[in-house]
Amino acid sequence: TGLGWLARQSKAMNRLERGFNHCCKGLENVLPCAEGKWREVLDRFCEEEQKERPHNSSCCDVGEGEDRYTCFSSLAPHPDYEQKLDSASASDAPQTHNLGHICETYKIIKNFPVALPVQNLVDQCCSLPADQRTACVQIQLVMLSQTRCL
Repeated sequence: TGLGWLARQSKAMNRLERGFNHCCKGLENVLPCAEGKWREVLDRFCEEEQKERPHNSSCCDVGEGEDRYTCFSSLAPHPDYEQKLDSASASDAPQTHNLGHICETYKIIKNFPVALPVQNLVDQCCSLPADQRTACVQIQLVMLSQTRCL
């Protein structure tokens, strides 16, 4: 039934989340681990899906291995992992990446050890209007390089 398919999808997402959490606890090989968990979950989902008739996932009919993974990847909103940085934008126009995006990616950046005082950049520049952020970050980086390189 349609609800059975929804239940299988939900279970797969829960398995994927647990797998990713497991991978993120390790400090090394996080991305290969996450990709492996993704593949495991897809394979299990397809095993369960194949038992049902009719089944709803055409990617499970593609076969096994890379063809299947490519099929599922192609269904993603951003198959090449190109996350839109400005989720408030309704436009589908390609985004230009600039230093002003540090404000949108700060939550991600602060989880990684960097030699840059990211918090200072955020404090100084992110409260400014979006069209002024890039210039602000550039100025802050120049000032930082001048003080660190003396």
